[in-house]
Amino acid sequence: MEKRRSITIGFLAVLLTFALCGLTYGQEPSNYRFGGNVKVAADETVGGGLVAAGANVEVLGKVEGGLKAFGANIVVPGIVQGKLKAFGANVALAGNYNSKVVARAANVTLAGTFDDDVEVWAARVTVASTALIKGNLLHAAADLNVERGSRIMGEMVEKQVMVKEEKVEKWGRRGLLALFPLG
Repeated sequence: MEKRRSITIGFLAVLLTFALCGLTYGQEPSNYRFGGNVKVAADETVGGGLVAAGANVEVLGKVEGGLKAFGANIVVPGIVQGKLKAFGANVALAGNYNSKVVARAANVTLAGTFDDDVEVWAARVTVASTALIKGNLLHAAADLNVERGSRIMGEMVEKQVMVKEEKVEKWGRRGLLALFPLG
């Protein structure tokens, strides 16, 4: 039980470290949005990059420069010009993405137009019938569901995830040690 707890804490520490590293992404104070519910309205355009973290992150408008999103539920039906990185429990991408997309989540739904490669690590990945992926789909998923009508112009490459238990414990401890200076 103690081992599982330390692994969980290590994972959360690493996730928090990624979130804090993402703060260097934007150039203006308005480019950081944190809270329970973070939303970019449909008629809003965010210049530069955007870092958003919250329980629910919803991007309906346009983000110029790229987006880093951290949250339990991430929904992006808007436009992202620049690289998109999404880390959460449920990630739904139904907008237009002009650069590479990276998603790490329990459940990922791809339903938009992707001009570049899409890299997804998730327990369940759904490529909806409305999805158009012009690049490669790189995935590590226990359950991959590619619906009829979806179009993947590049290759579908399955990534193998092999992590030794010792490495998880080692990096979990390092993640905790990295948080001590922040305290």
